[in-house]
Amino acid sequence: MIKTTKIFAVLVCLLVVTSLTAFGQKSKVNQEQKITGPGKCLIKTDSLLTNELTKEDLIKWVENPPFIVNCQDTKTYKLKFYEFTILKMKPFENKSFGVGDDRMIPILGRKAINDLKEGDTVILKGVDLIEDGTDKTAKAPTISIKIIEKQL
Repeated sequence: MIKTTKIFAVLVCLLVVTSLTAFGQKSKVNQEQKITGPGKCLIKTDSLLTNELTKEDLIKWVENPPFIVNCQDTKTYKLKFYEFTILKMKPFENKSFGVGDDRMIPILGRKAINDLKEGDTVILKGVDLIEDGTDKTAKAPTISIKIIEKQL
C-alpha cells in the first residue's frame, strides 16, 4: 500500500513538472512571434533619424518623396500607405486628413502643416511600408512626428 502511494505521488509530480515545462515553452514561442515586423520607426532626413522635426524640416521631408523611415530592425523602408492625422495642442484638435501614399500626403494635410506650432504632432496610423530595394511589404506601428522649435 505504501509502495503504491509513493509510485502514485512520483507520477503526479512527474506529470506536474512536464506540464509546467510544456507551458513555459509555449509562452516563449508566443513571445517570439509577437516581436515580428520592423518595430518603431524614425523619420530619415538629410542628416538625422528622429521623431522630432522643425516645421521647416517636416515641409522638406513631405515635399521630397519617397518618404523614408528607418526602423528598429535596422532596415530602411519607404512609406506605402498611411492615415495622415494632425494633433494640435492649442486649441486642442485632432483632425484626420485621409490616406497618403508613397508619392504624396493628402493635399489638405500638406496645407495644415503650414499652421503647425511647437508641440503639435503629425501622426501616421495604419502604416504599410516597402522595404528599400525590394518589394517586401511590412506593417509598422503608428509613427508620430513632434514639431519642435527651430534651434539656433
